[in-house]
Amino acid sequence: MNSIVLSVHGIVHFLSCLFFLLLFPGFYIYHQSVASGLVPAFLGGWFSPVCIAAILFLIPFWKYWFFIIKKSPFYSFLILLFFFWSGFVALISYALDSSLSMQLALNQYMVTLLQLVALTLIGAGLSLEIKWFRCSLWVFGFFIFSTLLYHVFITGSFRYYAAILYDVDGVASYQGFARSAFLIALILLSISRSFKTQALVAILAAFVLFVLSARSEFVALLASIGVYYLLTSGRYRGNALSLVLVVASLVLVVIRFGDMLLDSRHVNLLNLDSDSSWQVRGRLGAESLGRISESPFFGGFGGHFESGGAGSYAHSVLSVWDSFGLLGFLTFAALILVPFLKSWFFLVMKSKRCDALIMLALLSFSVLLLTLFAKSVFWPIPALLWGVYLNSRAFNNDKNL
Repeated sequence: MNSIVLSVHGIVHFLSCLFFLLLFPGFYIYHQSVASGLVPAFLGGWFSPVCIAAILFLIPFWKYWFFIIKKSPFYSFLILLFFFWSGFVALISYALDSSLSMQLALNQYMVTLLQLVALTLIGAGLSLEIKWFRCSLWVFGFFIFSTLLYHVFITGSFRYYAAILYDVDGVASYQGFARSAFLIALILLSISRSFKTQALVAILAAFVLFVLSARSEFVALLASIGVYYLLTSGRYRGNALSLVLVVASLVLVVIRFGDMLLDSRHVNLLNLDSDSSWQVRGRLGAESLGRISESPFFGGFGGHFESGGAGSYAHSVLSVWDSFGLLGFLTFAALILVPFLKSWFFLVMKSKRCDALIMLALLSFSVLLLTLFAKSVFWPIPALLWGVYLNSRAFNNDKNL
């Protein structure tokens, strides 16, 4: 590999790490600042403008992308197939029906496509070996934890919802805050070298996601950590100890703050039948299945607007089939299952520790779990997984990954 290629790779790695920090820690800081009245919402929701900038800065490095595609031609083909097929279905649907709801559906899709492309590029260029990137994540992770801990001490409440607490326009919902905290936690777990550090990160991340009222991310984080520790405890004794420490710490917190925790949304996880949010999701899922049965191959793009609006989609992978038909669903499923199956196989079988492989495994498990039970096709994080998998294929020494 000549020096020119090396310099191109270095630039892409630098830009990808920079844009990851802007998209996730930056999102949290931006909306926290807007909520506090420190800055106006000059960049709207922040996420999409940063995605546009990421695409504009990263796309020109065509030598890097040819290198990535060459290393994983079939998986790259699946990503492009999903992009082109979903775009084809969206445009054809709009051409056949240009009603207001279809226009809104097309706008929602275009924003989602923009985010999917940007996160694929960022994931494919991300490097956990860059020291300043790792240090930055530790700093931002501590900052997020500190702000939420301060909120709990000052208010006595284990629930932080900036859009409700502050009477300011333009503040993101708790889901945006949780998305940032969740991804930062996964990477910090991946780069933590000792079981004590991993256990500490797991406990603090669980606290952060609990306070942010992010039930889906909270469950996904604990489940991915639990599975990781259980499957690797045979090779790393510290992992079994970490799991015990995490569980014991969470039990002590529940015992100590039981009365205060009863006000949290997480308590409803113990009785989902009476949870209004879960009931609504069940209804939306049933309506999505109805549209799929009417048009199983092409789906019913924009049909979720008939169920109530932009957020009235099935909160599961069914939303992919509903919006983009059978081919879109099968492609999307393959894009998630391939990284999941391969990463966990090599994580269990591999004798040498690899931060990138741990990140891929934790991210793939979380994405699989959340797309099965909680997130829709309009959730952009699966694209980060696609990019991270391409990255692992290109730079990991395990050729079969």
